[in-house]
Amino acid sequence: MLAALRGDRAHAEAQAAEAEQFGTARGARALLAMVQHARGVSALAARHYEEACEQLTRVHTPGDPSFHSFLRCFTIADLVDAAARAGKLDLARPIVAELEALALKTASPALHAGLRYARPLLAVDDDAEALFDLAQSSNVAWPFLRARGQLAHGEWLRQHKRETAARTPLRAARQTFDALRTLPWSERARQQLRATGETNRRRTPQARDELTPQ
Repeated sequence: MLAALRGDRAHAEAQAAEAEQFGTARGARALLAMVQHARGVSALAARHYEEACEQLTRVHTPGDPSFHSFLRCFTIADLVDAAARAGKLDLARPIVAELEALALKTASPALHAGLRYARPLLAVDDDAEALFDLAQSSNVAWPFLRARGQLAHGEWLRQHKRETAARTPLRAARQTFDALRTLPWSERARQQLRATGETNRRRTPQARDELTPQ
C-alpha cells in the first residue's frame, strides 16, 4: 500500500502478486481484500481510474474471493474517488448506500471518515460545499484523507470558476502530500494550483537532499 500511495507501481504490483499467491493458497479473504485495495490505490495514483474502479469493486462484490464485509469499509473513499474521476459515480452509489446504512449501526472510524470524504463527491452542487467543509474539519485524525478532501474541494472550486478560493485548500493539500511523500497526489495538487495561475515548485523524492545540514 505504501508503494502504491507513493507511485511505485512496479513494487506495489510485485508485492501484491506475492501476497495474492499466499492468500489464495490459504483462503485468506482479508489478505486478498487488502491486495485488491492496494491494486486499486496503485491504479488511482497512476490515474487509471477505470482500472481502479474494477479492482476496488471486487472487495464489495459478494462471491468474489476478495469480498470482505469489514475491510470494504476502508476502501470506500478510494472507490468513490476513482468512480468520480472515471465518470462512473452510478457504480459507487449503491455501494455507498449500503455502507451508509451500516454506518448507522457502527462507530467504525474508518467507515465514517471514508463516507465523509465520499459524500461531497456524490452530492449535488447546492450541498457539496458544506459537505467538503465538514469532511475537512472532521477528518483531522486522517491527514492523507483530509488532504485528498482538500484537493477535491479545490478542484470543485475551480470547476465553479472560483480560482482564488481554490488556492487555500489546494495549498494545504500540497503541503500534506509533500510531508507524506505521496508524490502522485502532490503533483495533482500542483497541477491544480498552476491552473489557478499560481506557480509552485515540483516536488521530487530527492528534494530533501538539497537541504543544508542546518
